[in-house]
Amino acid sequence: SNNQTFTQWCKSVLDFSATYFSDPDFGLDCKILQDAVVATKTIAELFEDLFRGGGAHLVALNATRFTECVADVTMGKLMLEQGFIARDKLHKCKPATADGLFYKGKIETVHYFCRNFLPRTMMWQQIIAYQDQSAIGIPEAVI
Repeated sequence: SNNQTFTQWCKSVLDFSATYFSDPDFGLDCKILQDAVVATKTIAELFEDLFRGGGAHLVALNATRFTECVADVTMGKLMLEQGFIARDKLHKCKPATADGLFYKGKIETVHYFCRNFLPRTMMWQQIIAYQDQSAIGIPEAVI
């Protein structure tokens, strides 16, 4: 199928995030990541329907938003992987040292990204689902 690579990517991120749902430090972040993957996959499915139903112009209108969602999900997974490494390293050093502060900062950065950037994916999914065409309807003369 044409979307096999995308489907496999979604599954790999879903599997990764589900593995850590009960993690005491990153469980919430993994749940948010999973929600973001589902939203991104939902957008892709809507795009497929739009292409089949004559709505390719709506796909073009929202392509940047979709790309941003894919990038945010990818970044979320990579940051979580780094967060797990940072946590392990933090346990092997003194928290008040430069290394300890660095690793603590990495962990908090993961939380911040997952909790403040990944939810935008769900917002984009909702906005795209509205199939708003108002940007196309603005007369060129007023621009």
